[in-house]
Amino acid sequence: DNSHETWLVIIELIIQGRAKSEALQLVEQNRQLIVSGRAQLKEDVTDLLRTMPSIRTPGDDAALLARVSEDSFDLQLQQYRDKCQKVLDKINQDDYDDGIKPLLVDVVTLLMGGSDEESMLSVVTRYTDDWVACLVARLVYEHPLTRKAELHTLAEECLAAALQASGCTLEEYCKPMDRLVVIVLRMDAHEALMGCHQMLDLNWMSAHLADLMHHAGHLGTVVVASNCDLREQLFLDYAETLASDGSMWQLAADYLHAACPKFGRALASQIVRTTCPSTDAHARKLLAVCARFDLHRETQELCNLMGMRALRASSLGTAVHWFVRADNVARVSRIANDLMDRLVASLTTSSNNAATTVGNDVLLGRLASGDSDALDDIEAVVDNVHDITVSRDLAFLGKFRDLCLLLEEDAELQVCRRNGEATDVEARVLSHQIYSECMEIIVRLLVLKVAPRRFWLFLLRIAAGIFTVHENNVHSADAVAVAADNDALPRTQSRKLALAPLLSADDTYKVLACLEEASMMQVRGKRRATVADADSDDSDDDAQVLQNIRLVIGGSLSRSIVHKWTR
Repeated sequence: DNSHETWLVIIELIIQGRAKSEALQLVEQNRQLIVSGRAQLKEDVTDLLRTMPSIRTPGDDAALLARVSEDSFDLQLQQYRDKCQKVLDKINQDDYDDGIKPLLVDVVTLLMGGSDEESMLSVVTRYTDDWVACLVARLVYEHPLTRKAELHTLAEECLAAALQASGCTLEEYCKPMDRLVVIVLRMDAHEALMGCHQMLDLNWMSAHLADLMHHAGHLGTVVVASNCDLREQLFLDYAETLASDGSMWQLAADYLHAACPKFGRALASQIVRTTCPSTDAHARKLLAVCARFDLHRETQELCNLMGMRALRASSLGTAVHWFVRADNVARVSRIANDLMDRLVASLTTSSNNAATTVGNDVLLGRLASGDSDALDDIEAVVDNVHDITVSRDLAFLGKFRDLCLLLEEDAELQVCRRNGEATDVEARVLSHQIYSECMEIIVRLLVLKVAPRRFWLFLLRIAAGIFTVHENNVHSADAVAVAADNDALPRTQSRKLALAPLLSADDTYKVLACLEEASMMQVRGKRRATVADADSDDSDDDAQVLQNIRLVIGGSLSRSIVHKWTR
């Protein structure tokens, strides 16, 4: 019936060592396990399951407390077995014979670790012929204080009992894993590892078995080759097997980092070198392995490989990112120099139609709109590099991009002003702030010699254009202030605009010095062109531009001097 089958399940759980968990829960949840008139027996069995003693191990550094705890547990165990014997006597005195009584006897016999009438082994082998289950039951209930040296004896007794119960020979009954477990319980590490290699031929099993016996203190230090101990050598072999599978190289690296302190780095280097990254994410995983093992050279090679791959795909931003990680400053400078060549060509094209115009609206408009492939590539490069100071050319491109962003911001502001989203006074105040930041960037690029010489003329043109636009805004602000005679706010802000220069007198002098240096370069270039019988029209245009720039900056200098002495 259902009650009989339930008790069989309970006995199986007890044999597996789960008396206080699943077995107790199953007894408490089934009210019909014992027929009417024997409810007290069920309560007694439930109490035995609930109160079964368990040993608690104190701190590892408290040997005396361990000894006291062991003695205390032995006393509790003896009291518990006496209690089991009383329940067993009560069951034997029961008059009912419905097939449940033998099961109750076996339950109590198992919990007390065997009785005078029947041994533990005979009860367990009546329900299972698994020798490991017999060993577990004996260790939990019959010999809970067994020493490690005694495990082998108990294992052989359980194996012999299981063989007798199954009626098989040793060769028929024992699988390779069963034989290996018996060898391991003898605590002979070398015999166990040899048996593992001969019977299973699995290097993962040998490596993990050696690791377990190492942490149990039974392996010792055995040097096999090249000053490498046995445990590390086994893990090296296993990691090499994992690395041969293209999808398991990360797991191989984890084993090398955890178990191979001497020779793991060399094999990790080989894994990184022989693994070809298919994607950026794959490359980042390989870089993580390089970081764990401090593989600086492999990191550089990997980053250079990914950088060249991105460069061939015309992804300049990604390429520079990888080259910076590889500390390949030469390659970064080469890419930055190519970008500057493209930028020069783009700016030259933008200003060809008005070469001698100061405040070239075409040039400023092109920069403000960002309508240039070179500017797009510069933005991609700068956004992908966290430290643009690795290359002087890259630092210049980053500052030039900041300048373009400010001009784009001013262009958007003028659109808002024309659409009525901002007043004229607000737009001019914000434009003055933007132009001041632009001039600050230009001054730094020129004075600190960050900008290459070939960009000086373009920067000076941009500066002159900004000066001219600002001057126009000031005159327009004065006109607005005069027209709004009754409004004090426009008049006050227009006067501030009129009196506040974009650059101080000192900075303006520095810009003029750079202008003179650019003029000298232009003169030397013109002399070389004359010697080579070249067309000097371009040089004449540049001379006219420099002259016009000089006039504009001179006017700004006068405004700066007046502001300095009248504020």
